[in-house]
This record gives sequence, C-alpha cells and structure tokens, in this order.
Amino acid sequence: MSSSILNIKESVREIKGYKNPPSEARIKLNQNENPFPIPSDIKEDILNTVRRMEWERYPKFDPAELRVKLGKYIGFSPDGILVSNGSDEIIFALFLAVISKGDKVLITPPTFAVYELVGNIVEGEPLEVYHREDLSFDVDGIIKSRKMNNPRLTIIPTPCNPTGAALTFNEVVEILNSGDGILAVDEAYIQFSDNPKGALELVDKYSNLVILRTFSKAFAAAGLRIGFMITNPELTVEFRKTLVPYNLGIFTSTAAVKILESRNFMEEKIEYIKEQREYLFSELKKIK
Repeated sequence: MSSSILNIKESVREIKGYKNPPSEARIKLNQNENPFPIPSDIKEDILNTVRRMEWERYPKFDPAELRVKLGKYIGFSPDGILVSNGSDEIIFALFLAVISKGDKVLITPPTFAVYELVGNIVEGEPLEVYHREDLSFDVDGIIKSRKMNNPRLTIIPTPCNPTGAALTFNEVVEILNSGDGILAVDEAYIQFSDNPKGALELVDKYSNLVILRTFSKAFAAAGLRIGFMITNPELTVEFRKTLVPYNLGIFTSTAAVKILESRNFMEEKIEYIKEQREYLFSELKKIK
C-alpha cells in the first residue's frame, strides 16, 4: 500500500463506497424514480427565472423563500426546516453533528445503504435490528435495543427502501418514548403511504425527532437534488453548522420554489403510481 493511501482515514479505506453501476433495461426501476417528468411549462418558467439572475454572485446563504414555501406546504414553521442538495446531504449533516467515533447508530436492515456508509465514515458503531420474516419492522426489537444500548442516533426509512414496510404513527411514538437518542425518520416516500402527513405532528412534542424528506420521488426532481429536514428550531441551528456554506445553488433553490408553487401536477400522478403499484403487486403474487 502506498504512503499516500495511508494518509486516508482507515474508516474510509475499509468501506467499498456507494456504487450503482449503469445497466441497460427497457424499464428502469432500480432507483425508484418518478417516471412522469415535470411539465414543460414549469421547466421553462424555472429556466427563464434563472436566466435573469446574477450567476456571478453567490446564492443566498439562507434560502429563506424556499423554507417559507416548504413551511406552508407541510404546515410547519420555516425555522424548523433545513434544505440541502438531496436528502443524502442532510443525512451526512445529521451523522456529522451527532456521531463521534464509537457512538452507536441503530439501523434496520435491509435499509437505505447510505446510512451504513456514512456511519462507517464517521466511525460510528452500528446496531442492527433486522426486519421480521414478513419484511415488517421489528418494532419490539427496535425498542428493546434503544433501551439496552442507548444509541445516539436511530435512523429508519418509513416507508422503507427497499422493503416498503412502514411504521404506524403509534409505533413512531413508542420508539420515541424508548430512549433519548435522536430518532431520524426518513420519509422520502411518504406521499405514497397511507399516512401522507407522516410523523410531522410529533415534531413539536418530541425534541429528539428529525424528519427527512426529498423532492426526488413524488416531485419528480431526482436530477435536481433537493432535500430537507424538519425538526425543532434548536436542532436546526446545530445541524446547519455541518452543512457546507452556500450549499444550495440558485438553480436548485429556484426550481424547488417553482415546483412547490405548481405542485398540483404531481397529485394525480401519485394516485396513478399507487394504483399501478397495487396492480403490479397483485400480478406478481400470481407467480408461484
């Protein structure tokens, strides 16, 4: 091993890194992207607005207009919203702010691969509570592990990527009550669930709850990389410190605002996707 490689942290050298090799297929499903594009008139509006902006200037340090729009959309104070380049960046900020070497992180395999990747980079100690045989969350196991091991961070995608399992509202409450460590609920697919409000109303009641959301799925904007965190304002101040300054460019923030202003385009598509999901599932079940 060369001396230059030895300068890289051992925790980084030991991991494989996140990979998603390209593959040719007539129908692409492997990244759960929305197959219905943002309408052309919205794209044109975004492009025309950005053309008139000052590209030579840094973007606003705080994209307040976007946070206000998001606050109105979800019904929450803008002071408790933090925006980022995709929810992946928010996940990095979360781990950097909370986890030091040896701190415990509870995950629920099979789960979103980025959690383990970032946990290894910051040298956290993983705790794993696997799904049950029917692919539902082992809520009792999660609660038991939180009580026994007191992890600083528990991060659960609900609905889950890749299983589709979802925590109920009451299960989120039970998990929150099982320990003081932060519970991060990743709601990237919340618009496709039976409870589109998710855990939102719990944020004001629990100071250790963090919700992660994204524009990549329901909003059909995976290529734009827009994510956001919802939590209490006191935590938002701390998490902002671990984000790169000026992290959101003018194109991204402008696009996010325009998409929110014209979000009616996605509502009927969400219902159609849900219907097609049920159809696909019913057809798959016919295969022995």
